[in-house]
Amino acid sequence: MAKVALGCLGKLLAGSGAETILVESGVFGANVVQSVITGKNYIRSLKGMQLLKEAMLRLEWAEFFKHENCLRNHKEELDILVQLKRKVANVAADSVNVFREFNEVSAPLFSEFDRFRRTARSTNETFKYWDTFIELMLQVDNLIRSDREGDWNLHLQTVQSLLPIFAAFDSTNYLRWCSLYLEDMRKLPSTAPEIHQAFQEGKFVVKRTPGHFNSVGADMALEQTINRSQKSSSGIIGSTRKKTFVAMWELIYHEMLAISNLHRELSGIKTGAYRLAAEHALSKSDIATGEQQVQAILTVIEQNENPFQLVPVDVKLHNILTQETMTEEIRSQILNVTEIGKTAYHQLRAERFVEKSVRFSSPIHRTNLKTFSSLHKTTKEIEEKSSKKRKERNEMTRAIDVARAEEGPWKNYCSMMCPQPRTCLTRKD
Repeated sequence: MAKVALGCLGKLLAGSGAETILVESGVFGANVVQSVITGKNYIRSLKGMQLLKEAMLRLEWAEFFKHENCLRNHKEELDILVQLKRKVANVAADSVNVFREFNEVSAPLFSEFDRFRRTARSTNETFKYWDTFIELMLQVDNLIRSDREGDWNLHLQTVQSLLPIFAAFDSTNYLRWCSLYLEDMRKLPSTAPEIHQAFQEGKFVVKRTPGHFNSVGADMALEQTINRSQKSSSGIIGSTRKKTFVAMWELIYHEMLAISNLHRELSGIKTGAYRLAAEHALSKSDIATGEQQVQAILTVIEQNENPFQLVPVDVKLHNILTQETMTEEIRSQILNVTEIGKTAYHQLRAERFVEKSVRFSSPIHRTNLKTFSSLHKTTKEIEEKSSKKRKERNEMTRAIDVARAEEGPWKNYCSMMCPQPRTCLTRKD
């Protein structure tokens, strides 16, 4: 689910200058940045989005403290934060009490920060766009956090928050099935109280090592264990086409693993092969590297334009690197992506779960949201796409006509004339 959410955020960022920022800062190369933006490479995409979010969030807070003597008004809270940073760096165990102290006195600070954001969003469209990205990325962080900590209530709350994003960016499969998943999980206290209690205790995730913040979802645990072992030297690489070999490996895999673990235990050898990504991310070296990358991103942004800088005139949505201003249609949609997604999701829920006037399996209409990348889609590209679909439809029609004339199995003719899957097969006409 997190990977799909990152892909949705990539659609929001495409064409906004985010790709260039990540390349010019040296965080990613030009050949891999597209896999970061599209979300196809989960690890890289999560890292890139989190670094970009952190840089933008720092710029936003820095602008806030320049506003109306905020730095002087909230000196007490900032002093506690400085103390908290020192405690975490030296004695992490003592930082809990300092954090609790900050939590008790920080409500006015965050309240004033929210007022600042609302005011700036109403006058600066570029501010609103990047602030929306930060909000959505925080939801992805919450999804990952709910798995790491085994927090069931946070998990359900985050899934609820992500559904409008899936609706806005046309992730129809996840919108459909995550909606059903959420409806079923909300009924667990009455339908399966024992399972609900187990989930409340954090047993909806997999925890293979003692400690904190190291649980993972069942799908990620599968990737880190069985799927990873399949790609090892004793796995199925080189024999994936042999169905018997693959089936036999899957049947005896747990026995081989048990023998290997027993040998490690008897010999006293410890292996770090299955260390979680969370453990790596919290290491001092990775924290230092991440800080350097955030500073590099900040340098690139400030050399071009700080999107959170307040100016006395209204600012239209534009690319902070090329200064291209978006059209009225793009601005009206991309700046209201949250409202558009909520409207689409609430309509789907009302029709399929409340009123039940529409079948659950019925097609979901796409929103076709306009984004930065829509500005560069030319009429020629649209015509070429339509021409390709028309050609595929004609090929399929011709294959069906030949099959009818020969009175043979039409599927054989279709596979002969159209060896690749065609989009015309999914059209009603």
